[in-house]
Amino acid sequence: MFRVALVGCGLISESHIQAYKQHADRARITVCCDIDPAKAKERAALVGDARAVTSFDAVLADPEVDAVEICTPHHLHTEAVIAAARAGKHILCQKPLAKTIEECDAMIAAAREAGVVLFYGEITRTMPAAEEAKRAIAAGRIGQLIGVQATSAHWQGGAYLTTAGRYDPKISGGGQLLDGGIHYIDLMLNIGGPIERVSCYVTRFRPELGGEDTAVVNVRYAQGQLGTLFSTQAAGILFPGASFVAF
Repeated sequence: MFRVALVGCGLISESHIQAYKQHADRARITVCCDIDPAKAKERAALVGDARAVTSFDAVLADPEVDAVEICTPHHLHTEAVIAAARAGKHILCQKPLAKTIEECDAMIAAAREAGVVLFYGEITRTMPAAEEAKRAIAAGRIGQLIGVQATSAHWQGGAYLTTAGRYDPKISGGGQLLDGGIHYIDLMLNIGGPIERVSCYVTRFRPELGGEDTAVVNVRYAQGQLGTLFSTQAAGILFPGASFVAF
């Protein structure tokens, strides 16, 4: 069983704690770490038997921590992942892995050098429908794949947008594409395979947001298929309206 330190106790961490409880025979959270002691204590209490700490260095030095889950704001991912790898901890890092390709490469290199697992936290590829679609395509049950089309349209406000710098490009690295659209980019990669060419248009309809809130991404896959993603945070619906079609 892996003993995991949850690093970053913000909004998403609560659902992650519930997920660990569902797989308690494989991994359990033993430490909750956040620079805000109140948040760390709140999440530790939710776990039930975890310790609350405010020092990431203490987590890395703890021999009773086998792995860390990085749930911090985007701009802190690279430093945290590299430090964890050098400390010999396995790593689950939430999306996006980093703000730039160069940062991603540095994180991957650090994990390889240390001989630890660096896993990228995503949700769409493990959804039952996505798994079945991939099996059907691989088995040839729907014929030759010629393209994919994904849509993600919703509106969010309040605490979600004002925490973790989600729409401050200096912190998040961008806007909607790195916050919500990235889930569907991952799904497009998982279903369609490697992508060799990308074009993208972005715009902003909500002036209170620092990054783009609407984007269209067109891709050409290595095997010749085409794909497109329309992703927006400016639609007039609170619950995400999403679709994914493989042709």
